[in-house]
This record gives sequence, structure tokens and C-alpha cells, in this order.
Amino acid sequence: MPLNLLVIASQRINYYELFAGQEVLGEAINVEQCAWDDLRLCSHGGNGGLVASISPSVKPMPGTPQDRPRHMVPDMVLLRASCMGGPKVDWRPLLSTMIHSGVPTINSAFSFLVSQDRAAMYGRLLRVQKRLGGFKEFPLVPQSCYSDWRSATFPPDFPAVAKIGTASGGLGKMKIDDAAHWDDFCSVAAMQTQFFFSEPFIKWDFDIRIQKIGNHYRAFRRTSKHWKYNVDLNMKDEDMEVVPDRYIRWIEEASAECGMDISAIDVILVDAEDKEYILELNSSAIGLNGRHHDEDTGFIRDLVLRRMEEEQKKKKTPAPTSSSSSSSSSSSSSSSGEAGETEPEKPQVKDLLLEVDQLTKRIQDLEKQLEAKTQEKDKPTKKKGWF
Repeated sequence: MPLNLLVIASQRINYYELFAGQEVLGEAINVEQCAWDDLRLCSHGGNGGLVASISPSVKPMPGTPQDRPRHMVPDMVLLRASCMGGPKVDWRPLLSTMIHSGVPTINSAFSFLVSQDRAAMYGRLLRVQKRLGGFKEFPLVPQSCYSDWRSATFPPDFPAVAKIGTASGGLGKMKIDDAAHWDDFCSVAAMQTQFFFSEPFIKWDFDIRIQKIGNHYRAFRRTSKHWKYNVDLNMKDEDMEVVPDRYIRWIEEASAECGMDISAIDVILVDAEDKEYILELNSSAIGLNGRHHDEDTGFIRDLVLRRMEEEQKKKKTPAPTSSSSSSSSSSSSSSSGEAGETEPEKPQVKDLLLEVDQLTKRIQDLEKQLEAKTQEKDKPTKKKGWF
């Protein structure tokens, strides 16, 4: 039976093609790709795992099953799309359902959940800073967090940057120049329910993106005329030929703290002061640079295959049992056998869903045949003679 891989991602990468023909321990891989808003999940825990129901995509990729409803019991989930970050976007209940099921994911579902909470993520990075020996070894940008506008009694030093909740793409961020601006910002923050932050505004010269995919690392130096570098369409970037050892240490320590196989750290560099500040850690939903797109997607594919192989080997390794438990289980089984009682075999959810998919395809074929016959019947018959 093929192994099932569920990929939650945008349509920019065709993961059906990426994993086509791949195998894990001799088993073929069945891939389904969808966005968060096309997905519904039900976790049965240890009694069947995770059941995914997928709606047809609004813009299905040609040559894929995205134009019809699908069902799957995934053996692995690849998380390549953020479940928060935009207006009225919060798919964390789906992520929590994954955690309930215990199905392995990349990155781990718990680390991905933490990455969707900027306050929780900062707390994790603060632990890394303390473990490594302070700001000099891990220069995490200073930050204050406010549970609501009433807690913002003492304003930060100015100029500052204010950020609301967990957002991406430059959303929810303001530059604050003085106390009057801060009061205005707090009055706006009072109209929503999320926490917010303040950080010192740092006039930077370069932004550095440090990227990790498994054991492969890249670093990009980016320049922008906008203080929000990620909203500048004219932003320029270049590869750093050598990734400094400190960058590898930073991203390795931060990824290990959060349990991430795919991650990226954003750093700003003040050239005149020769200072660096770590801004944030991003999870497996990171964007890929176009120059290295094919190679990096290959790294992701190889990482997923490796993790799936590890999980399959765990399943095939028998769990250790003590002599007492084996003897008690044998005695109980013999006694139940004497009584003629046997536990009914439970059907596997994956087998049932496979049957459902086969029946669905059969129904679709019959509907197409019926439609063809109807069209043939409704065709006007050619009359003989002159008219």
C-alpha cells in the first residue's frame, strides 16, 4: 500500500511533480496538495489517525486531482504555508487537530504552532540567548510585549517599531517617532484583541536571511530603501558565498530549541557600528529564492523522504515487552480463548477511505457515461429527402 504525504502549500510549487516516482522502503508515495482553506481534519488519535477531507481547489493545477474532492489518511504532513499572518486568517484549529493525532509533520506541528505566535517564539529565542551566554553570543533584538492597550502604561524609547499580533508581509507594523504617535497607536490597538510589541527602531544597512533546509545552509544579503524590507518590490539580494560559522550556530541552536528541520532567521546589520540584531525565526513556510528554487525544493524532497523512512522503520520495529507483561497477556489470551471470546477486528480508516475513493471514481465514471448517452439521445436525427 502506498504511503500518503499531505502537503499544505500554495500553488507556486507542484509537489505532485516533485515527488513523482519517489519511493520509501519500496513503497510508492501518494501525494495530495492543498491550501489551508481547502482542508478539513478529523483526528481519531490511536484509533485511526488523522483523516483529511480536501475540497476542490479554486484554481487547480493542470494534470492533478485538485479539481475534485479527495480524502486521505496521511502518514506524513509537510507544512509549507503559514496558518496565520493575514487579515481574518487563522487556521490554527487545523494545526491543533494534527497535534492531537500524533501524525509526524515537517516541521513538527508543535514548533509550527509556536512559530505562529510571535510572543511564544520570542520566548523560545530568549532561552537560546540565555543558554549561549547573552546578547554578545546571540544578539536578539530587545522587545517588549503588551497583553492589551491598558498594559502599555510606560512608552518605549523612541524611535520605535510597534507590531500587532502575529502577522507577515509587513502587516500590523508602524514606526513610532514620539509619545504622541505611541498614544495614537495604542488607541488603534485598543480596537483589536491581540497582544502587541515594541522594539527599538534600528536604521540598518543590510538585511540578512539565513536559511536552513535539513543540513544545508544559505545566507542572502538584502538591501532596500524601505525600512520594511519585505514590502519593497525593488529589494535587491545577493548570495553570501560563505555562510559565517556564527550564522550556522545561530540557526542551528534556534532550530533545535523549536524542533525545526526547515527554518530561516532574519538579521539586520548596522554596517557603521558593526552590529547585528536577530529579528525573528521563521518556520517551514519560508519562501525560496528563485535562483536556487530547483535545488532547494530538491533538498526539501530529500528531507521529507528521509523523515518518512525513519518513521516507517519505527513502525516496523517491535516495541519491547517485559516477560511479566507477555506472560500475563498470554494467560489472558488463553483464558479468553477458553471462553470463546475474541475481540472483533476493527476496520482501518485508511482502508475504508481507499474504498470510498474507489467508489467515488466509479460513480464519476458512471455519471460521465450517463451524460454521454443523454447527449447522444438528444441529438437531432437526420431526415432523408428534400426540404
